[in-house]
Amino acid sequence: MLYIGYSRMQENTRSLLQTVDENARPAEDLLRIKELWISFNRTSTDIRSFAVTRDDNFYRVFLK
Repeated sequence: MLYIGYSRMQENTRSLLQTVDENARPAEDLLRIKELWISFNRTSTDIRSFAVTRDDNFYRVFLK
């Protein structure tokens, strides 16, 4: 009887840890989306700046 209770406790603990791990992943995905969005905005700004000024300093970022 004690063994059955211990086994169920282990199963519940594993299930809880798995749930926590799965719920932590969306935060990582959101962080990556945020990083991509920031990069996109910077790129968009540099393209507009180059188009207006024709300053090669804005364009050189894309040549790397």
